[in-house]
Amino acid sequence: MTTSGVETTYNNRSIFIDGQSHGKTGRKTDEDEALGKNAFLTMMVAQMKNQDPLNPLDGTDFTAQLAQFSGLEQQVNMNDNLKSLLAVNQASKEENNLFDYIGKEVVSNGNPVSLSAGSVTSGGHYTLKEPAMVNIMVYNPEGVLVKAINSGTDFISQGRQQIAWDGTDEDGNHLADGKYIYKIIARNAKGDYASVSTTDRGMVEGITREGGRSFLVVDGRKVAPGSVAKIVAPEKPPVAAGPSLPGGAIPGGLPPEIAAQLFGTQGAQPRAAMAAAPQPQAAPSADGGNR
Repeated sequence: MTTSGVETTYNNRSIFIDGQSHGKTGRKTDEDEALGKNAFLTMMVAQMKNQDPLNPLDGTDFTAQLAQFSGLEQQVNMNDNLKSLLAVNQASKEENNLFDYIGKEVVSNGNPVSLSAGSVTSGGHYTLKEPAMVNIMVYNPEGVLVKAINSGTDFISQGRQQIAWDGTDEDGNHLADGKYIYKIIARNAKGDYASVSTTDRGMVEGITREGGRSFLVVDGRKVAPGSVAKIVAPEKPPVAAGPSLPGGAIPGGLPPEIAAQLFGTQGAQPRAAMAAAPQPQAAPSADGGNR
């Protein structure tokens, strides 16, 4: 409702405040909060406009009230500034912690898949806990289904797999490069729904900010830090075996057939041949000793 005015008491004086709209319900808006913040200033101005001319407001009291208002305003602003500084400090700490991820491989929860030149370049992984028939649905960034892939009666083995998608839609048309989302439904041999998890693995290349938030750049795509499930050791390629030594050879020694050619038909090792060789005798010196 609307009233023509409100009579109240401030500083031991009866004052009249011009009519305002009342009767609002629900949560306070930002405008309501701003009016509440300046309520005392509004009352003081109303007091000055409606003061008794025979008993006006004392100048000393007026100055003291202004000083109180100024001090209160500074405290409120200081509190807001401290909150902002704390928020910035916390965001800085979180971003500094993200630098520890750079150069490491992470496993993140999610189901993104990147398409480039008609082939999947990253993402598209899923893990089965048991052999199952799978149905894969691929959606574009707008959430529209563009491809359904059915394994039919073939069972996909358990473990980590990647979706078999050639980058085409239902009509066989090649889709534009970009980011897509996929969902998987799996059924085991009994026809029951099988457990399937969609996780992605990749190398953290850097950090980017968007909308005031920090994201990890994993193989060229943005990943929220909260979706990182674990940090894993990089996958090392298998080491190729070196050439094998001839039969009977030992590291640091000669093969028996080569030793036989060099040191005799018995195949003696060089060390044995040297031990069997006669040792030179020292020539006698002039004083009767050996040199």
